[in-house]
Amino acid sequence: MTDFLYHEDGSDDDRFGWTASIYGDFIAIGAYTHDTDGYLNCGAVYIYRKENENWTFFQKIKPFDEKFNDKNFGHDICISGNF
Repeated sequence: MTDFLYHEDGSDDDRFGWTASIYGDFIAIGAYTHDTDGYLNCGAVYIYRKENENWTFFQKIKPFDEKFNDKNFGHDICISGNF
């Protein structure tokens, strides 16, 4: 079975999928040039959870101190257990 994961609120230049980490029933996918709340290239991480053998969107994580052109949040990620 193959699932395609995408971010509905993003654009093609967000670098979605540059990094990814899988642990159990969770996948974390980085989009380190994602624009959010009026800030360009501040980054985001998207969390997906496996439910009934399908991957579904679970949560979007943004930096708490969003800054223009930060470009680091979501560049290198690792998920382990509940973290």
